[in-house]
Amino acid sequence: MDNLVDTLTDPKFLTALFAAIAAAAVVFSLGATFFSSGSNIKQRIRRVALEREKMRAEEMARLRGTGASADAPARSIRHAAGRDYMKNVVERFSLEKAFMDDNTIDALARAGYRGQAVVTTYTKSRGG
Repeated sequence: MDNLVDTLTDPKFLTALFAAIAAAAVVFSLGATFFSSGSNIKQRIRRVALEREKMRAEEMARLRGTGASADAPARSIRHAAGRDYMKNVVERFSLEKAFMDDNTIDALARAGYRGQAVVTTYTKSRGG
């Protein structure tokens, strides 16, 4: 009996006992979670995948400019207003006459820039 009391009050034995109880509790908790809600996890993974696809489609629509978000019309109006502003400045100060020569359009085309918008942007940047 004296040996049993010494064993039960030994700090090494108590540490090992509590560690074994804690390990068993962890194993039981994780096992119960996985076995009891296996179908819930599959449903949740399916819902998360659907939500992710929905968010991806919305983001792609927003990037393409076809989304119905509130800031998409403002962005396109702002872009058009900037383009009109540059065109007005180039025309008002006759920047095309001042900074364009015969080779400018050819040089821009060789660089991969084609169209009237590029010429307007180029002359506006040259004009300050």
